[in-house]
Amino acid sequence: MKWLGTEHYIAINYLALPDKGGLSYGEIAKKAGVTRKSLYSWRQDPLFQTEVNRRMRRTTLHRLPEMMEAMVQSAVEGHNAEALKLLLQLNDLLPTPGLSIEEKLMANSDSQSLTNIGDAHARINDYKNKGIS
Repeated sequence: MKWLGTEHYIAINYLALPDKGGLSYGEIAKKAGVTRKSLYSWRQDPLFQTEVNRRMRRTTLHRLPEMMEAMVQSAVEGHNAEALKLLLQLNDLLPTPGLSIEEKLMANSDSQSLTNIGDAHARINDYKNKGIS
């Protein structure tokens, strides 16, 4: 696909919504004036998928601080190890392949030691108390 037309953007608007705006792929295709097969084909196209992803980012960006706070809270309470992992990744605190976590932390001049999960929880609490999310 070299360009996106009106029918593509109609579909993109629905596909970028949570739960596709409550519509099935068939219903989205009908609203866009195309077949369901065309819609499935578009979903495989890099240009189309890039625009769907761009639209999703645009429609969720305003909620990012709220989502980050929920992740911090979940990680602090110990309910979600993946939230902790993502927060560490976002703060560039996970080791680079080939480097130990200690080496990675030493490379970050502003990093505190995170040699155990308790230290990680303490650092997250520090960020939370300072209003950093």
